[in-house]
Amino acid sequence: MTTINRFNYTLPTTCIAQHPLKTRDASKLMVINLSNQSITHSTFNALPSFLLPTDVLVRNNTKVIPARLVAHKQTGAKLEVFLLKELSFNTWQVMIKPSKRIKEGDVLNCGTPLSLNVPILAEVIEKNIEGNTHSLTFKTSTPIQTVLSEIGKIPLPPYIEDKDFSKAKKYSDDYQNVFAKHDGAVAAPTAGRHFSKKLIKTLDTMGVGTEEITLHVGMGTFLPIKEDSINDHIMHKEAIDISTKTATQLTTAKKNGQRIIAVGTTVIRALESSYSNQVFKAASKNTSIFIKPEDTIHSCDGLITNFHLPKSTLMCLVAAMTGYDLLMTAYKIAIEKNYRFYSFGDAMLILP
Repeated sequence: MTTINRFNYTLPTTCIAQHPLKTRDASKLMVINLSNQSITHSTFNALPSFLLPTDVLVRNNTKVIPARLVAHKQTGAKLEVFLLKELSFNTWQVMIKPSKRIKEGDVLNCGTPLSLNVPILAEVIEKNIEGNTHSLTFKTSTPIQTVLSEIGKIPLPPYIEDKDFSKAKKYSDDYQNVFAKHDGAVAAPTAGRHFSKKLIKTLDTMGVGTEEITLHVGMGTFLPIKEDSINDHIMHKEAIDISTKTATQLTTAKKNGQRIIAVGTTVIRALESSYSNQVFKAASKNTSIFIKPEDTIHSCDGLITNFHLPKSTLMCLVAAMTGYDLLMTAYKIAIEKNYRFYSFGDAMLILP
């Protein structure tokens, strides 16, 4: 039995990055070479020196929506509503804090967008539909996503200290990737944060290929595994989209022996969900794939990723590529060398 406690580690709070660097590609870069099990150190703007002109980077072009709302009950009580997933038109799966204050039938005032000049009201339809989440219907004919930019905030991760939404506003642009296109995520695929427009241009000039997939990241990405055995964990579902063009290009790259480097764990989840018999297939579906440490990753040869939460599904996925011992050694060294952890933190490059 693989126990999740093997993926626990003690992280000094000073290692948790509370703010982005002024320059995206200035972060530290730990380079893990699987062929000789070596660990070296660089900076992300030196990424081109570690890649080959024949390499293909695959990045996730999802865009984080302003999914965090301040709402008030008719009594005036203040609540926080976190949009997770649209279940049907204007009915969403949500988290509400504090949830003890709400009951089915409660109507919440979620703010007044200037474009409508009327309050956006939402009714609690059902409590506890899945874990500590609820269904909420917005009582308007206007698609709620069209006004979120006026009433919502970018949802920063829970480990970013933010008592009054000030950081959500200040860091909203920094949290998005420069290549983000398609609205739908409630958390950013943060491995892509390190790419500046200048660095992307350098890679293009060098000849490195780029393909894009879409995986809309959900809040499940932050949830630790609570079960003792990793095998007992039920993975959250996330929506993925892989175009026919991208699938064809990646299949060709595989057949040509080119290295496919995933920019982030979300990319590996999407590609592993659509790859079999050396062929990538176009897909538009939900995936609940859980890549465990003992699994073999077939779709990708390398990975760019951040340093993840202890006892997380993301650590399990990275261990499938590096092996357990090398991964835990890398994390120990990262702490000793004061790497910055989590969403605004430094990066790791894993190469075959």
